Amino acid sequence: MVVHSSAQDKRRQQRLARDIQASYSTMPTTVRTTAQQEYFCRADAAAAAAKLRAVPTAYHRVDVTVEERPVYGRGRPSPHKPRPVKAIRSRLKTTISPQTERIRRLEAEAGCFVLLTNVPTAGDVAHHAGEVLTAYKEQQGTEQNYGFLKDPLLVHSLFLKKPERIEALGMVVLLALLIWR
Repeated sequence: MVVHSSAQDKRRQQRLARDIQASYSTMPTTVRTTAQQEYFCRADAAAAAAKLRAVPTAYHRVDVTVEERPVYGRGRPSPHKPRPVKAIRSRLKTTISPQTERIRRLEAEAGCFVLLTNVPTAGDVAHHAGEVLTAYKEQQGTEQNYGFLKDPLLVHSLFLKKPERIEALGMVVLLALLIWR
């Protein structure tokens, strides 16, 4: 069964927003250091671009292009002839964009509980998914009440020698707890 909970949805949506913001805030530092570097050949720039594209990010995608820039000789250029190009340098131009499909899917999954149960969802004894979720959440209260059974004051004050009597007392205490709960 898949059950949608609005309270769980709010908490998980806020956590997802924080994770996306943290991912986005760490990306520019990684990208900036690589993008500020100047490469002397296009092959080195392409290798750095491939390395930058392979940076694992959960929520963002880094788009990298290699831009070439001419380096001219020193001095003032002549008005009659074009400037001589001494070398060509390469730089990386990067853009960070969110992975919208992944973020949309995570937002849709945020408030969902997946419950594996043998309770039927169709037929005469069918239960609604919300009822099953409520019963599942109420188990915590029952489990807390069982804690007193393991309390040393209760366990050490029993003076029963036969296993049958211990089992019978345990059954009586469990039935009392069940009725009280």
